[in-house]
Amino acid sequence: MDSAAQARLESLQTEWNDLNYVQCGDRLIELLSAGCTERGLAKDLSVDDGTVRRYIEIARLTEPQRKAIEAGANPKAFL
Repeated sequence: MDSAAQARLESLQTEWNDLNYVQCGDRLIELLSAGCTERGLAKDLSVDDGTVRRYIEIARLTEPQRKAIEAGANPKAFL
């Protein structure tokens, strides 16, 4: 992992509990594109693989669906 990706991962680790589903998913997608794996990210964030996959799925939803989730809608309705 390059130093920029490492810095993004450390930032995500620090902010994980303060971010919403969409924000977490967006950040995870960035790290995937930097060469990280879902399993590795799950381990680094101390969550299960399913959590990482679910947040990525949420981040890949349409913009209206993302906005609804950010506003408090249950993501299960869109997945």
